[in-house]
Amino acid sequence: MKYIMVIPDGLTDLRIKKYNNKTPLDSANIPAIDYLLQNGMTGTVQTIPDGCPPGSDIAQLSLLGVNPRKVKLGRGAIEALANNIKVNDGETVFRTNFVTIENQIMKDYSGGGIHTKDSKEMIKQLNQEFDENVRFFAGVGYRNIAVINKKNIKIKTTPPHDITDKKINSYVPKGQSGDFINSIMTKAHEVIINSNYFKKNKLKANNIWLWGEGKVSNGVSFEKSYNLKGAVISAVDIIKGIAKYLSLDVIKVPGITGEFNTNYGNKFKYALKNINKYDFIYIHIEAPDEAGHQGNFNEKKSAIEKIDKMIIKPLLESKEKFNIIVVPDHPTPLKYRTHTNEKVPFILYSKYKNIKSNHNFSHYCEDIVKKSPLHLNTGHNFLKWCFSEFKKLN
Repeated sequence: MKYIMVIPDGLTDLRIKKYNNKTPLDSANIPAIDYLLQNGMTGTVQTIPDGCPPGSDIAQLSLLGVNPRKVKLGRGAIEALANNIKVNDGETVFRTNFVTIENQIMKDYSGGGIHTKDSKEMIKQLNQEFDENVRFFAGVGYRNIAVINKKNIKIKTTPPHDITDKKINSYVPKGQSGDFINSIMTKAHEVIINSNYFKKNKLKANNIWLWGEGKVSNGVSFEKSYNLKGAVISAVDIIKGIAKYLSLDVIKVPGITGEFNTNYGNKFKYALKNINKYDFIYIHIEAPDEAGHQGNFNEKKSAIEKIDKMIIKPLLESKEKFNIIVVPDHPTPLKYRTHTNEKVPFILYSKYKNIKSNHNFSHYCEDIVKKSPLHLNTGHNFLKWCFSEFKKLN
């Protein structure tokens, strides 16, 4: 059997009075996803274990069968893996956002959506001003990496997308190493605002924010765990890093960006192009999550409809046979503009043989979370359970 798993990042939301008490998902026109639902099985899954922060790293590891309580990589370490960054023993890796801070308020966690070419130039300038114990590496857009060579870093950090429009004083890095990490950010701010490149190009990104600290560790094999050869399609480094940790291949797809302008159609085309090479393909779409962080109802709705029209519909219409799993990693409600840890609704659909329906839902939305007859409480066992359900069709 072949499997395609579609992850609309941050898909689910809360109802909003301004929009007729609907969510972007509830109001979206998604006939293909609704067809999957009406002809498949549904339920909910808890991707974020109790006591764990609702980060994408936690949720995505969980969905791919890794227990996030036992494997604690950290966002920075995962993305260092994605970029093949050499990290020495004892070094700590931080995810490094370019951000916009005004009057001590986090105005934009993405530095005004800084372009990759600008971020690469600013990373180059930061490296010129710091010694070899603080090394910066460019990623995509605002998403970058810092590797710090200092023993026994003990720190508690906060993702910048959790504190949009909030005073940063309560959220700066804390702990034994808090002053040291804050001094790096302070120096970086001075380097950035005094840069001729910053001034000439009128960049909105006037600082960096260090978070998601962790250390690189040895991975495990997805193929050995499930006896399936797998690959991922994603524009963002966190998915590519998790793929490397699990020895999953990364399918290179032109035109995908991790933003609203990503090439949705190419995600489908390259999945289908590679379906005979792999048993399992994991398609990740970042856009709904970005819209959630920005509090943008229409962009989120639009992203959901594009996923339906340009990924799910052509998957359904293709002549190839495979099983389809649709599941978000976590909610990213517009109201909070950050991740939350509620259960998320999933769909199982098969192109091999009809799946026995377990519900009477007609539209895929957050109602499933409240009314579904099936609730799975352990996210890292979800994939194993899915495979088991599909094998019952034989």
